[in-house]
Amino acid sequence: PGPLAASSVEVRNKGTVRFHRIKTVQHEKGHLVAVSRSGDRRGR
Repeated sequence: PGPLAASSVEVRNKGTVRFHRIKTVQHEKGHLVAVSRSGDRRGR
């Protein structure tokens, strides 16, 4: 089996996370869903 991807992230501190180079599609309920596995996550 291949590597698993996390579907959520639990944080311990307040801050902002920005995603770069992520491809998304809009779900029928209106929220965005990431479909790219090669993006970057940067926190502050």
